[in-house]
Amino acid sequence: MSNISLFLVLCVPRVVYVLLTDQTAGDTALYSRIATNILSGCGFSASSEPSICEPIIGGYFPGYPFFLSLFYYFDFSNKTVAVATAVIFVLSILYLRRSIEVFTGNVRIALLICVALGLSPLTLGFSRFILIEPILTVFSVLVLAQSLIYLKRQKQIDLLFLLILISISVYFKPTAVIFVAPLLMVFGILKKSKFIFPFSMAALILFVAVLPWELRNRNLGNESLLSGTSNIYPDVKGYHFWLKTWVTTEYERAYATFPVWGGEPYDVQIKKNLFLSESEASHARSLITAHLAGAGKWDAALDSRFHLLAQSRLEHQSLFEFIALRAGQTAAVLLHPANSWGFPLSFSVERPVEWASKDFIYKIAGKAILFVYKFCIFIFFLYFFLYAVRSLLCHWYNFRKNIQRSLSAGSATSNLKASIPKAGSQVARANVEFNASVFQLILLSLALLMASVFLHVFLFFALEHRYFVPVVPWIETAVFYAILVRLRRFR
Repeated sequence: MSNISLFLVLCVPRVVYVLLTDQTAGDTALYSRIATNILSGCGFSASSEPSICEPIIGGYFPGYPFFLSLFYYFDFSNKTVAVATAVIFVLSILYLRRSIEVFTGNVRIALLICVALGLSPLTLGFSRFILIEPILTVFSVLVLAQSLIYLKRQKQIDLLFLLILISISVYFKPTAVIFVAPLLMVFGILKKSKFIFPFSMAALILFVAVLPWELRNRNLGNESLLSGTSNIYPDVKGYHFWLKTWVTTEYERAYATFPVWGGEPYDVQIKKNLFLSESEASHARSLITAHLAGAGKWDAALDSRFHLLAQSRLEHQSLFEFIALRAGQTAAVLLHPANSWGFPLSFSVERPVEWASKDFIYKIAGKAILFVYKFCIFIFFLYFFLYAVRSLLCHWYNFRKNIQRSLSAGSATSNLKASIPKAGSQVARANVEFNASVFQLILLSLALLMASVFLHVFLFFALEHRYFVPVVPWIETAVFYAILVRLRRFR
């Protein structure tokens, strides 16, 4: 299939999906306001009044608002932005096709993987929104493609292009630093004696790229490097710290956090779960109600009290409870059955659910299909990881065993050569190459997934599954590649 044909096959469904759906999400208004302020001369500001122009400090980088402002400058709508993003994503898939061909040497496998990625429901759903995640997914695909090329060819120019991609992606969202994780894994796989030079080159380029914006933030009063917080929302670090000690799903976090950020703390919902008893939940609700009745607002005094509650909970929390909580948060973000992954499958909180309606059946069926698909993807990912590890260990064990036999036989050189698979042993060599290439791709994907989990779940407590959309193409590529190669006709 030619690139033009593949482009049409992948682009048409995405564009139609965007045209038939709404582009508004929770953060859409914020990004649109920043882009409008940029065009009006107000700069990188989220102020509703152009005359105020209070700059955004920390937490946000300017890439996506400036990207939006390019379209707003020509009076294009948000739907046009979403369509353009969908087209750019498909173009990145075409580049990935070339990279997979270089990495695997197999044209058919590259084509089938790219078709599957281009039509994946886990990246299609959020592509309709004016959010950073769709464009960050484009960078994710490009970084994946360039990583495979560098891993195969090991040229410095490929590494330079890869570092430029990562640097640009960080300017769209600081958490894009997770793309450094698979790059470090590439260095580890190559095991070069000149490892220090490419690593130093990577660190220097990323540092120089981020430095200007970080200096700008520091000049405006930001004290922490690459801060995960900003001056857009109220400072509720203590309350956020307390939520981190018991919240397991993004829905619990949303009900407990969004009303505070939105200036309506009376609407906060705190309910018991496996890690929070009813008495603790009731005490927290009473604490908020009593304080608001006296002070009239959420202030530093109330936030400090929640910080003390969080410290008290951590002092009495066992290591097992800590691990179970973090594991539960990770599993809920990735595999929660209620996650819609950007599709219009959410139920309205304001009106009761009509259990027998077509809308209810449609949404439940859609969520079920998404859950089964993502569950299978992650199960296969785990299976192929364990299979590749076992196969490589067995191969290494047999190789060492043959060496020992050769040495004990007295003719080390001739027997050692005989112990290594020769050109005639095509099956043995193919299995070794398959296991090695699959293992490399899985390691890259696992490095990115673990970096994303550490950053979003452990560090920033950002329990939203949309933050993991950029990781999905890596996981799917590894799984589809392993499945296709296991089918002998694709070897």
